[in-house]
Amino acid sequence: MAHRRLVTLTIAAALVFSLFPASAPQAVDAASCPDPKTAGPQHKTASGFLLPDSGNPSAGCAPQAVDSNWGPNSAGVLAHGCEGTFPNQDNLPNRVTPAWAWLSDQPQIATGTVVTPAAATDRIDGAFVRHSDFPVNHDSHDLDIFVALDNPSLGLMATGNYLRPLDDSGNPEEPEVNRLEVEWEAGRFEGFGNGDWTTFGRGPKLLPSFIWPTGGDRIQVMGQWILDCGHVYWGQSTHYNYRSEIHPPQWMTLRRASLSTSTTDRPATRYDVYRNTSGVRAFEQEWCNANGGLTADGAYLSAGHCGGPVFPSETAIDADLYPPYTSFDAWGTPTVFPPVSSATVAFSYVDQGKGSLGSGWVTTLADHIHLHVPPGTAPSEWGGSFDVFWSLPSGAVPERAPDRYVLSITDLTIDDNMDIVGCTFGGGDWRLWANVNGDWQSLMDQSPVCSHKDYPRGNDFLFAVPPGAGTAKLFAAGYEKDGIDNCFGLPFNAGCLADTSDNPGMVSEIIDPAAAAAQGFRSRQAVSMPTEPGDSPNYTLTYIVQPESVFNSPAASYQFLGRTASQAGGTWTIGPLDRVRLWEPGVRKFTANRIRFKAWLDGTPEPFDFIYGSGAPMDLKAPFGLSSSPAGLYHVRFDASLVLGPIKLDQNQVQSVDFQYDPTLGVDSDPPEFNAYPGIGLPPFFWTSDVQGAHGWITGSETCSIFSQPFCSPSSPQSADLAVLAQDASRITATTVKVDGAATTCGSAGSACGFSIAPDPQSFLWWFSFKQEGVHHIELSATDADPSPAGCTVCGPHTAVFAYDVKLDLSDPSTGLTVTPATPDGTEGWYRTAPVLLTFTGADTPSASGVDRIDYHIEPPLPMEFDAEGERIARSSDGFTRFSIGEDPLKIDADGNYTISYLAVDNAGRHSAPQAANVKLDATAPTISGATTTSPNARGWYHQDVTVHFSASDATSGVASVTFDVTLGEGTNQSVTGSATDHAGNTASTTVGSISVDETSPSLSLLSASDGAFTYSAADLLGGGGLLTNATALSVSYSAADALSGPYQVRLDGVSSTTASGTLTISLPGGASLHTLAAEDQAGNLTTLTFGVVSVPPGSVAAGATAEDAGFWKNAVKTGKYTGVQMQDLLTRVDLASQAFGMPLNRYADATLANLGDYLSPAPSPTLDEKVRKALLISWLNLAAGRAAASQQVNVRSVGGWQTVVTNTGGSSTTTELNILREVEKRLGAFPTTAQLTTINDLLDGLNSGKLRV
Repeated sequence: MAHRRLVTLTIAAALVFSLFPASAPQAVDAASCPDPKTAGPQHKTASGFLLPDSGNPSAGCAPQAVDSNWGPNSAGVLAHGCEGTFPNQDNLPNRVTPAWAWLSDQPQIATGTVVTPAAATDRIDGAFVRHSDFPVNHDSHDLDIFVALDNPSLGLMATGNYLRPLDDSGNPEEPEVNRLEVEWEAGRFEGFGNGDWTTFGRGPKLLPSFIWPTGGDRIQVMGQWILDCGHVYWGQSTHYNYRSEIHPPQWMTLRRASLSTSTTDRPATRYDVYRNTSGVRAFEQEWCNANGGLTADGAYLSAGHCGGPVFPSETAIDADLYPPYTSFDAWGTPTVFPPVSSATVAFSYVDQGKGSLGSGWVTTLADHIHLHVPPGTAPSEWGGSFDVFWSLPSGAVPERAPDRYVLSITDLTIDDNMDIVGCTFGGGDWRLWANVNGDWQSLMDQSPVCSHKDYPRGNDFLFAVPPGAGTAKLFAAGYEKDGIDNCFGLPFNAGCLADTSDNPGMVSEIIDPAAAAAQGFRSRQAVSMPTEPGDSPNYTLTYIVQPESVFNSPAASYQFLGRTASQAGGTWTIGPLDRVRLWEPGVRKFTANRIRFKAWLDGTPEPFDFIYGSGAPMDLKAPFGLSSSPAGLYHVRFDASLVLGPIKLDQNQVQSVDFQYDPTLGVDSDPPEFNAYPGIGLPPFFWTSDVQGAHGWITGSETCSIFSQPFCSPSSPQSADLAVLAQDASRITATTVKVDGAATTCGSAGSACGFSIAPDPQSFLWWFSFKQEGVHHIELSATDADPSPAGCTVCGPHTAVFAYDVKLDLSDPSTGLTVTPATPDGTEGWYRTAPVLLTFTGADTPSASGVDRIDYHIEPPLPMEFDAEGERIARSSDGFTRFSIGEDPLKIDADGNYTISYLAVDNAGRHSAPQAANVKLDATAPTISGATTTSPNARGWYHQDVTVHFSASDATSGVASVTFDVTLGEGTNQSVTGSATDHAGNTASTTVGSISVDETSPSLSLLSASDGAFTYSAADLLGGGGLLTNATALSVSYSAADALSGPYQVRLDGVSSTTASGTLTISLPGGASLHTLAAEDQAGNLTTLTFGVVSVPPGSVAAGATAEDAGFWKNAVKTGKYTGVQMQDLLTRVDLASQAFGMPLNRYADATLANLGDYLSPAPSPTLDEKVRKALLISWLNLAAGRAAASQQVNVRSVGGWQTVVTNTGGSSTTTELNILREVEKRLGAFPTTAQLTTINDLLDGLNSGKLRV
């Protein structure tokens, strides 16, 4: 390696530790409490703004969040929150200007704990300066603080605070979930001059670093409660889910998690307090003018920030400050543990240059002190620090003093300044801050930076840890503003972009100070962590850790630093390139004072004299001209004096040291150093940018120019460009070049491929440009002019050799796919047999990089794939799986319609045009089912035609055909078979059986009936009329049959029987009634027979009743014997019992009230038939009304010709009245002769007059 001219630095910081860190706030888990993460009730001020929910502390219930998407007003318009407008805001949408919305018009106070990262490598450590704040609408880069709130403050959270935020690309942002963000302005603003600490007279723009938090600090902050409308978080719902913030704060107190360094004999808790109400950048966040903040300050809107609510200009600070040994629960309630019971609380005030402590502002209580800073006259700024500790009574065992250390940063190395043009236009402007256990210091501010440079630092961090234990944390963060981002001098110099390209990363390193200090001056390195995907580390901090006692000893007031310095037995040996570092640890805290350093070398008459007042360590580079001095032992005396102006106040140190000088240590004993820069073209106005492929291959180039639009465009022709820089501490005198084995002349300035960088003979630069693809080998050598002093055995000149391969691939590979079997064995392009094998192939041009793999993607995905070792096959970020050339074929053995996308990727990362193929595999038969469209009865029979329907499904290729519906008629135990075929040709079948159908009704015969007194034939009952009986029951004999399904049941009214033949007896109601005899077969087919019965129960026939004549019945209604309804009922009975009136004979029309008079009073000279009709109607009325019994015995021998009418008595003249009527009607239905009609009329008259009764 060539000698590297290191420029070292030292920084100091106070690193603090807490003996009793605050417990992390957490919400109460009570079953009866509402979830604090959900939106709670709205509490509004008189002006329509919100107040945070307060919860129910007495029940242990934490407050609920405010709705991030503050809802609609009565008009249905979002009138509040980020998606609406606020009162007095001139209907200006909040998400345009400004980029936040006020939740409340009253300042709010939040308490909690500054977030501590879960691991040492986490990117957020309580607070950090955000690199990505856009300068157009930010006064500066914010100091962002993330707070885990105490339970009483959870009402300040919005529902969006509990969701993981996403950036514009949909990727998770910082781990802000479950946190409330507090934003202060922190660093300088990039506009209006880098050295200007004020702008337009509005006050300082820098938040003092003593109030910057760190992880684990307890925080109390008062400020504006707002929704951050400038950041929308997609993905969780249809709304934006804005996050609430305290932004900007007005005042803040910090209880440091680490011990104070101001007390040396006992532990003390440090409280830092700060208030700023001056309207300065630390108080205002957004620019509210219409031009986005690019115009002069006069464009600012007046009170209330863009017409919003007007907040109180100044509020009092009220804070309780607790000593060590205090813990806090989730509600922020302190528990104090005094070291002894009689200990009292005491404090000391540390002036931070922001105002003095007023009289009566501090009240000392039993276990803490209370601070009350009254409101001042705005605008104002005030701040200070308090060390709170225990004062022990006399004789008490004293507390153990903390261990105190100093961490000194000796070098800041910029590894990558993120400028794509290196240092051609000068470096970028870096801002870096470091924090050691809560002490923040600036490492770099407005310093031009080039790549790979070391910068001397002079910062020392003093910190205290509990005795014998405790760790420190080194944290660094910041941002870069380079020349490219500054838009090349466009009208505003605020920077065009502020994004991930300006993010140098963060340092986060846990340190064991005792172990580090035990190693003496051995240095350590902390490398920045990339915080964005694809970033590389950008800077390295080199540091040492010493006990404070060693740091402050006389011998420690100077150091010999550098590669050539060494120490053995207390004597330093140095060379001429070394330097002496001087510092005074206490000076850093008193920046108003200055230090005068004087140094003499063996009584040099004119000593080095330097007045130092920057508050940082100082390097004396070879101040005594040792490079020309002979070797030997030298004596140096240092004199450090504290001065104020030109007046010397005190001489505080006089130190001396002896050291051995060796001139050979100071010479350059290393050969030249080579560095390669791919893709660099000729400066100063353009350069090439290689398109980087994989495995070191270049796949093309772009030419970039500061004068072209767009900034970079594809080169023509495509090439691979390389710049190689050789550097040496002395100078380079000779070079050689070989390209692909052939020598090339590049030995002087202005040659074809390289030249010396004048006026710097220590550097030599070559450019190469290759346009033919392949591997090009470059061999370079450089020889320096290192001197060779007497006695030096390692001196020059030195020659270094450098080799580099440029690999250029300008050709895309090709790809193919072989499917085995080549021809599907199914129909419609489907395979029916598994597996189907896929073999991917690829090819590349001979001079190119060669095919590396085939990337393929199969949709739907195959089951999880594993390699030969059982490891799951990795997928690349774009969802493609990698297939190596020569790998076993890919096996498809699961059914599916697969779309295969694939492309070849060569070793340079170039890929072929995407290809696509389709493979369809269905090795599974379809599923078929069949069923009847109707259900059988409970006995398993159908009584009508049955339809059998078949359904089929196929999950892969789908159903191509299925058997149509089949209809079955009568039959027993029938079956139907159906089949289905899918589009791949697979078939399946099923049978539906046990189908019995009977569509024919059973046969039914009414054989006879009996009422106990009379027997009736089927004709008597079914002939169309009915029967009249004085009985109350009737027995009916039947016979039924069914040839197919068989008889099931025979029913007479509600009486049933399952026998095919038999007798059923039913009760008869009084009056006329209809009765049905029904037969049902097993299939449910019915056959019915219906007959009528007129029952005149025995009790309704009066003893000795006399038959009435025509006059009685004609006038029965008039005389009141019967009502019209009763009379109509008697006539209905007559019509039912009689066969002559109405059905079935229809000899006479049905008797009704309307024709009753005509029937009983026929016209003069009535016909014989009219006389019979009259007499027959009277007889039936007498029976139906119970004025004559159906079984009344009569003797008809007195009526001539009776034998021609009454034929069923066996020649006996004795019979019953009912039998006479039945016999009469039989004769009437058989076309009677006149003689028979005469006999009939005589018989009926005898019945009606009672003369025939026995």
